[in-house]
Formats: sequence, structure tokens, C-alpha cells
Amino acid sequence: MYKNFYLMQKEPFDSHPSPELFYKSTAHQNGWNFLLQGIKNNEPIILMTGEYGAGKTLLYLKLMKLLETKTNLTSICLSTPTYSFIMVLEKILVELGISLDGIDPSDEARLEQAIYDHFEKKTEEKKKFIYIVIDDAQEFTYSFIYKLRLFASYNFSGYFPIRIILFSHPSFLKVLNHKKILAFGQRIKRIYFLKTLGFEETREYIYFRLIHSGATGSPIFEDEAIRFIQTISKGTPRLINNICDNCLLVASSEKRTSINQSLVEQAMAIGNLVGFEKKQPPQDSSSALQDERNHLGRRPSPAQPAPAPAAPAPAARAPGNTGHKNKKSQDENNRTRVVRVKKFEDAPIEKRAKKRVEKKSGMGNIGSRYGKISIIIILVLIILFLFFYLFNRSKANQMYNFQSGIEQTHRSVPDSIYSIQDRLYSMPDHLYTVENSDMFKKINKNTLSLNLISKKNKSIIEKKYQPIILMGNLM
Repeated sequence: MYKNFYLMQKEPFDSHPSPELFYKSTAHQNGWNFLLQGIKNNEPIILMTGEYGAGKTLLYLKLMKLLETKTNLTSICLSTPTYSFIMVLEKILVELGISLDGIDPSDEARLEQAIYDHFEKKTEEKKKFIYIVIDDAQEFTYSFIYKLRLFASYNFSGYFPIRIILFSHPSFLKVLNHKKILAFGQRIKRIYFLKTLGFEETREYIYFRLIHSGATGSPIFEDEAIRFIQTISKGTPRLINNICDNCLLVASSEKRTSINQSLVEQAMAIGNLVGFEKKQPPQDSSSALQDERNHLGRRPSPAQPAPAPAAPAPAARAPGNTGHKNKKSQDENNRTRVVRVKKFEDAPIEKRAKKRVEKKSGMGNIGSRYGKISIIIILVLIILFLFFYLFNRSKANQMYNFQSGIEQTHRSVPDSIYSIQDRLYSMPDHLYTVENSDMFKKINKNTLSLNLISKKNKSIIEKKYQPIILMGNLM
């Protein structure tokens, strides 16, 4: 088997549904929420429909596992249509703990009444329920569903102790529309239809099953193979499992770790799988040509003789002999059309097909070449734009620095309003440059020590001030 080749712990695509392998697709998660909400709202009848293999049985098993944990209710499950209605009644009595002493097992009416008496007499059990869960309800007989409607309508002072949950094929809806059980169908507040998987969910579903099987890194399903699987299976999980299981069997025999579309087709041919739509065979050139002739109204091939033309109806003659002219122009158009059709038919089919292929390939090459040239031009323009942007930014920074230097150089200190001592006191702590001021002329060019009072901390700071002439004589 392929488990040893791919180092798997168990088969990933087992045909038996398992509640532990519940892939939460959008449809299946919404379906599960639908069931939980119906139980929470005490719905008397809950119905879920879906195509064969869509995952109804998986939700059925998951629901039964949940109901087993509830303490305020009991449940019985009916998964095969072999149960008669009397067998169902006996099963309900056993689950409710009702003794069958003194009751004839073949008396259907007495069995039903024993169930009703149990809920009416046991007032302390009033808030307890029993769920009848039926899988594949479409397989049960009409008489069984007809008798089941009695449980749906039974209530005791507004209390409905018997609840019914149905899983069925959409064909079951026709049974519910029958006039004798129409009241049973009308008690169903809403019906959930379980949809199949799309492409993305199909891919996630396949790898979800592979991961849970213990596979590490292989096999790999290519996207084209997954799309093909989703198309032919219509996203039905059961059919997806069958296809993938056969794919792994064929791939392991060929020592392959990657699965493509051709391998999927090979696996389906070997497995002789049922339930799939067969692909339509490709149409050959001759049939395509025949369809084209029929579509354009051209004459048939020589193998099929053309029917004799019907006699033309006599046209009303208008003044000026216009009818004769119109007939002549129409004959010329028909003659031209026949010549064109003759040339088209005389040309070999292979030559015409080759010409079409060459034309398509030529257009594809031209398109790809112009596409590459356009990309190169766009990249060059982007590079030039970035270059000019950085260049202009650098020039702007240089001009800004140059202007700032000039303004600082030409900054001067007023000459006559304040004294030298006051002006030195008003100076900030950092070094200023002055030019052509009386203060500069009166200060010794050597190092000058002054006691200045700092504005911030009012402490005496000794500063050595060395006036510097910056570009004064150069300007």
C-alpha cells in the first residue's frame, strides 16, 4: 500500500466518515451551527438536505456524539431503513426506561400510548426530551414517514417532548409535499441545504486529510490536478476521497511524489470510478468545419447532397422594373459567396488549421515582445525620475547651506545703543561672529576675559572670547 511509501500512519482518504476528521468548510460549519441552533431553540423538527456524499452522515455522527453528552435528553439513531415503526417504538421505550410488561409488542397503539403516558405522568421529567435522529430519510417508506408525523404533533400543555432531526437527499422534499403529510412538512421552520466544496476548499480539504494521516511533505497535488478533481467530482467530499485514494495508489507504484492532471486521469481510468461526469471527447477538425458551415448557412459537404431549392415565390413587380435589378444583384452576391466557400473547402484542412495556429502563435510572440519592451521603458523612466529627484534635492540642500552661511556672516552687532559691557552680557553662551562694529574695534584682538552672569544659572562663568572675522574682507 501507499502508506509505507509516503510514511503515513493511516489512510488519509478513508471512505468511512469519522467525526474526528471534520473539515470546517463554510458549508459544513454553517450546517453544524444550524443543528446546534435548532437544538438550542427547541425546534420540533430539523431537516438538513444535501447531495450524496456531501457530508451529511459525518454531521449525523458528530451530532449523535454530542447528544450522548447531554444529561437532560436521550436520543435514538436510525441509520438504515430496515427499522419498522414498531421497532422504533420499542427502542424509544427502552431508552426512556419504560417496562414492556403487560404490553403486546405487536400492538402499535399500546406502545405509542405508553410513551405518551410516560411524559404526562412523570411531571418531574417534564423538561426532558428524546431526539429521533434519522439518516438518509429518503430511504424510509412513505408509511413510516406518515406515522412519524404523529410524534411531531404530540404535545402536553405546550410541551413537545419528542424532537425529530432528519438528514436526507433533496428528493425527500417531494415526499414532504404530499398532501397526506403536508402538515408534517409545514412544521419544519427552515431547511438547510449542504453545499459542496469549491476549488480553494477542495485544496484545503485534500491537504487537511493528508496532514491528519501523518504525511510529511509528500505527496503534493498540483493545482491543475486539484482543479480537475474539483471539476469532475463537483466538490463532493466522497468522490474527492475516491479519486485521491486511487491517485496515491498509482503515484506510489510509479515512485512519484507529485501528482498532476494526467496522473489523475490515469488513476480514474484504472479505478473505473462511478459517479463522475465523463469528459466530452475533443471535436475533430472535420466536425468543427461542418459546424461552421451549418452556423454560417453554407452548403453541406458532398457526402450529404443538398436539398433541391424551393421554387421562388413570384415577387410583386414594382414600377421601373426594380424587381429585376434586385434579383440580379442577389444572384451576383450568391455567386460570390459560392466562390468563397469553394476556395475555403478546396484548401486542405491541415493547412487551414496550421495557418490558424501560426497566426495565433505570431500574435502571441508579438504581444510578449511588446510587453517586455514596455516593461523595460517603464523601468528606465523610473530610474531617471529617481536620479533627477535626488540630484535636485542635493542642489537644494547646497543652496540652503550657502544662504545660511551668508546670513550668519553678515550678522552684526549694533554700535551705539548699548555699551560694550551690556552687549557682551546680552550675547548668548556660544560664539558669535561680528564684523565692522565699534565693539570689535574697541575690544583687544587678543584673548579677552570677562566676568559674565549667565542668564540660566546666575553663576559667574569665565569665558574666553576670541573674535573671529569671517569672510568680512572677502565680501
